[in-house]
Amino acid sequence: MNIDQQIWFTKHRPKVIEDLVLPDSYREKMEGYVNTRTIPHLLFAGAPGTGKTTIAHILIRAIDPDNIATKMLNASQHRGIDTVRDIITPFAMARTRNHLKIVFLDEFDGTTKDFQDGLRNLMETHAQSTRFIMTCNYINKIEDAIQSRCTLFQFQQLPKNKVVAEAIRILNAENVTYQEDEVFTLVEDFYPDIRKVVNSLQQHTKDGKLRYAESESLQNLFQKVAEYIQAGKYTELVNHIASIPIDYTTVYKCLFDNAEFYFKSHNVAAIRLEIFESMYKAKFVADPIVNFLAFTIRCMRLCRITDDKIR
Repeated sequence: MNIDQQIWFTKHRPKVIEDLVLPDSYREKMEGYVNTRTIPHLLFAGAPGTGKTTIAHILIRAIDPDNIATKMLNASQHRGIDTVRDIITPFAMARTRNHLKIVFLDEFDGTTKDFQDGLRNLMETHAQSTRFIMTCNYINKIEDAIQSRCTLFQFQQLPKNKVVAEAIRILNAENVTYQEDEVFTLVEDFYPDIRKVVNSLQQHTKDGKLRYAESESLQNLFQKVAEYIQAGKYTELVNHIASIPIDYTTVYKCLFDNAEFYFKSHNVAAIRLEIFESMYKAKFVADPIVNFLAFTIRCMRLCRITDDKIR
């Protein structure tokens, strides 16, 4: 069995447009691209796990089924001007028997300004033979000059009931036994990122059974973090988060979205602003754990816990 068949997300990734949950207008456009086997320059924007890369692969297979005229790059790793000069330009200039060559730049918002400036002219001079598909999480990081050369599709999160249905479909396909409440809890934790949902399904399946207890769920983790903050229990909070692998961006976002529920008797607006500031700082600090723990102390102060009572 190859590695793609071992990883559930790759194994169960939709292979045709019909299997995707899309707005009607998007579906029409994508079906048109598949049927004509041609595309304009495309820019797919949206949150992680909303299907951008999956749709790109479907289009690429339709236009270049033998994979002889496609260059795929993770643009957040190949992000500088040298990539444009040494990899993309020679590829765009090379001859091929296909009517179109495709350059697929995943995570394009990770590229430098020089990269985007260098690509801009290339997209025009080689437009007859080479088309670009780019994906990004943050459209504001893409220069206007690049956006204006592309057809933009902005992907929204899938309806939660569709994600639950897809999770159950995959579990059934893998002959996994499960309790529906476990599936709902897991989806609740990782929604709207369907990639994380599917990866977590596989991670928590053992001996043909899904095991995802509510006590180990992220919602339970967030609730406990909020309880420790309001009680000034710094040491217990440290021990709690040390025992569980944490994506701090997810923690910040959940605390922000559910601040009224978690901190109902306190200054919710001030706590939300503190969460925003700490989430922003997390992009630049050397140690995200230290940044998060400092954030919890500032929140304890906002919850009227004096420093001498923080233990």
